[in-house]
Amino acid sequence: MIALYALFFAMGTIACVLFGAWNVATWFKVADDFRRTIRNAIRSVFSRRILRLAKAFFSNSLLFTRLTKESMTRGVVISAFLISYIGVILINHLMAELVPKIGPEDPVSIFLYAPFLPSYFFEVVPLGAIGPLGNLYGFADNSFMAVIIFGEVWFAYRRFILKESPLKTTFADVSAIILTVAWLLMRLVGEGVSLLQYNVPASIGSYWFLAYGISQVLKPFTLDLAYVAYTMWSLSGLLLAIFMTSIPLNSKLWHIFTAPLVVLANARRGQEVKIETRSSTRAFSVKQMVEIDGCLSCGICADNCEVYSETANPGTVYVGILKNLRSIMRRRHGPIAKILRQEEPTATELKLFSRGVYYCTLCARCREVCPIGIDTRSLGRAIRELLVSEGHYPANFNLMRDAVASTHNILGLPNSERAMWVEYLPNPDETLTKKTHAEVAYFVGCMSSFSPTVQDVPVAVAQILKHGGVDFAILGENEWCCGYPLVWAGMRREAEELRKSNTKRIADLGVKTAIFSCPSCYHSWKTEYDVDIEILHHSQYILRLIREGKIQLKPLNATVTYHDPCDLGRNSGVYEAPRDVIRSIPGLSFTEMGFNREKALCCGGGGDVEVVDENFPGAIAKQLISLAKETGAETVVTACQQCKRTMLKALSKEAPERSPLKVVDLAELVLKSIEG
Repeated sequence: MIALYALFFAMGTIACVLFGAWNVATWFKVADDFRRTIRNAIRSVFSRRILRLAKAFFSNSLLFTRLTKESMTRGVVISAFLISYIGVILINHLMAELVPKIGPEDPVSIFLYAPFLPSYFFEVVPLGAIGPLGNLYGFADNSFMAVIIFGEVWFAYRRFILKESPLKTTFADVSAIILTVAWLLMRLVGEGVSLLQYNVPASIGSYWFLAYGISQVLKPFTLDLAYVAYTMWSLSGLLLAIFMTSIPLNSKLWHIFTAPLVVLANARRGQEVKIETRSSTRAFSVKQMVEIDGCLSCGICADNCEVYSETANPGTVYVGILKNLRSIMRRRHGPIAKILRQEEPTATELKLFSRGVYYCTLCARCREVCPIGIDTRSLGRAIRELLVSEGHYPANFNLMRDAVASTHNILGLPNSERAMWVEYLPNPDETLTKKTHAEVAYFVGCMSSFSPTVQDVPVAVAQILKHGGVDFAILGENEWCCGYPLVWAGMRREAEELRKSNTKRIADLGVKTAIFSCPSCYHSWKTEYDVDIEILHHSQYILRLIREGKIQLKPLNATVTYHDPCDLGRNSGVYEAPRDVIRSIPGLSFTEMGFNREKALCCGGGGDVEVVDENFPGAIAKQLISLAKETGAETVVTACQQCKRTMLKALSKEAPERSPLKVVDLAELVLKSIEG
C-alpha cells in the first residue's frame, strides 16, 4: 500500500501537470505562431546554438548574473536560493536511487518516495553502514533547506517590512512564502522525529544539524514516535501537494518553470533588436506569452524606470503592467476562472490598464536590466495592439491616425510643405526634391521637416552632405511618415500603406544608401522595411565622410556630453559612431554622463507619450537634464531631433539662470566644426 505522503505528492504532481498543461495550451491558443515556435525550438536543440543556450541558462537562470550586476545581494541570495531548491530535490532523488527501496523499485515509485527519503532512510540503511556518503547526504539536505528558509525569510523581510516592491502585497505573495516555509518546516520536524524514532546517535544525527536540533527539543516529551513521524511526513506530503498544485495557478510560483524559458528564448538576441512581426490578428507570439508568465516581479525594472520615478504608479512600469496583464489573461483563459466562471475585466479596469501602458515611453531601459531578459519593448507594442483591437486606447491616437492618413505626416500639416526647411539653407537648392536619381537619399522625418525647434537638424545634415560632395536627394512631399508613431501606438496595419509608398519612392530614385537623422525612422526602416539598400543613421554616414577625408573638421573649444537616443542606442545598437564623430573634432572635451549606452536615460519623447499627455515628456526630460548638468558640460549633444526638442522644451521652463545648458544635434556640432 502506498504511503499517505507519497499519495499526496502523486496527487499534487498530477494537478501541477494538468494545470501547467492548461497554461501552456493557453499560450498557443492566444498566440499565433505555434508551428514557428516548435520549429525554432527544434532548430535550437539540434544546432551549435545549444551551447549558447546552455550558457545563457546557467548564467541567468541559476547564477542570475544580470541581476547580480544590478544588485549584488539580491543576485547572490536568489541564486543561492534557487540552487538550493534544485539541490534538495536532486540529492534526495539521487540517494533514493542508491539506497535500498522501502517499496516497489519502479521509477515512478522512486520518484514519489524520493522527497520523503529521510522518513525511511535509517530503516533501510543500518546505522553502522551509513558512512561518509550518508553523512554528506544529511548535511547537504539540511544545508540546502537552511538556505531556502533563509531566502524565504529574506523575501518576506523585503516584502512586508521594507516594502521595497512597487506592487501591493497580494494573497499570491503571502501564500507562496507560507506554503514553502510550512512545507520545509514540517519536513524538518519529520526528519527530527525520524532521528528519534531510529535512535540515531549524535555522531550521525549532528550531520542533520537542523533536524537534530529539533529532535533535541522533542526528546524530553513522551511520544509515539512511529505515529508522530508518519503524521509529520504525511502533513509534509500534503503541504508539498498543495504547493505543487498552486505552482501553475500562482504567478509567484509559475515563473519557476517559465523564467528559464524566457532566458533561453532571448539568448540569441543581438544589439539591434528585431521586432516580432506577425500577419495574424492575434497580438502575442508564444515567446511573449511565456514572457508575460515569466516575470519574476523583482521590481528591478521599476528601479530603473524614469516614468515610475515620476508617477510612482506600478501600472506604468512593466512589473505592474505584466501583473495586470496576467490577471486579465487568467480571468479570460485561466483554469480557475473557467471552472468558477469568473467575469472578464470590466471596461473601467481595462481603461486603467490602458492608461498605464500608454504612459510608458517604450525606451527599453527595463529590458536591459531585466534579470531574465524580457523584451519589454516588443511586448509593449503587442500589448498596445491588443488594446487597440479591443478599443481601449487614448482617443488622441485617432487624431494622429487620421492626420497621417490624410496628410501623410503626424502633425496634420500639408505635406507639400515638407521641404520648406530647405529655404533655411545658405544656398537653397530646389533641385534636391526634383532629382530622379541619386546615390544617397536623405529621409528627413516628420518632426524635423515641420517643427521649427528642430529644423536646424536637416539644415545641418544637408550642408554636411554638400561639404562632403555627396550626390543626395530628398523626397520632399513624396516622403510620407515612416509609420513608427502608428506602429508603436498599436496600429501596425495602418502603417502598411506608408511603408509601401516610401519603399517605392526610394526605389524610384535608384539610391544605394538611405540616411536618417531621426533614430525612430532609422529603426523603422531597419526593422520594418524590406529594402535592399544600405541604411545608415546620419551619425554613421558623417563618420564615414570624416574617415574618408571628405570633410575637414576645425577645432572647437567646448566641453560636451552625449545623450544616447533610445531608438539609436538601445534599440538599434548604435553607440560608438556618434562618439567617434565627437572625438574626431579637435579641441573638444568630451565627458560621459553617469548613465550612458545601454543604461542611458530616456528624454521622455518616445512611445507616443506626448500624444497622451503633452506635458509628461518634459517631466521625464528633467531627469536627463539634471544628469547632464552633473557632468559639468556646457552642451548636450544628441543624435535625435525628438531628444533635442524635448530637452529644449523642458529647459525653456527653467529660470534662465538655472539653465545655461545648450542642446544640439550631432550634425549641428559637426557643421560648426566644419565652418570654424
